[in-house]
Amino acid sequence: MDDLPLLLFGSALGTGLVFGYVIQRGGFCLTRALSNTLLMRDATILRAYALALLVAMVGVEVLEALSLVDIPLRPLHWLSNIVGGLLFGVGMILSGGCSGSTWYRVGEGAVGAWVVLLGFAIGAIWLLNHLTSKQIFLIAGRSVLIEREVRLSDFTLNDSAFDRERSAARAS
Repeated sequence: MDDLPLLLFGSALGTGLVFGYVIQRGGFCLTRALSNTLLMRDATILRAYALALLVAMVGVEVLEALSLVDIPLRPLHWLSNIVGGLLFGVGMILSGGCSGSTWYRVGEGAVGAWVVLLGFAIGAIWLLNHLTSKQIFLIAGRSVLIEREVRLSDFTLNDSAFDRERSAARAS
């Protein structure tokens, strides 16, 4: 049982390294896919995105059909989705790529990608410091209702107080 965290972190690191190598070598970036399709009439990367989306959709359905995962249905908020999508798209254009490509561009030494990464960090810290109480978070694969302000310190790896609160929230 003590080897589980090591196995989890080791497999996550391995998966991340393989994923990073593949997206870097293939130039797998949604911004690049769209610009190549519109400007150069080359839809190769866009087709790869469509295939990845199709595989993910089928995979989720298979996992749910085999009862390996339980995916709750959530209400669709049209306006929030449209505004969020527009903001995400504008951010991708301003940064020159999506979050995945930002990471591999950091690895390549692109200075602009470091600026974008700093923006990610500032945005995440700002969001965590400005959330109101009773926010629903996806923690450890479950939605948990937190009955107090959420702080950045809540997301440290060995915070036993937060683990106790999370366990109590799951039990109720």
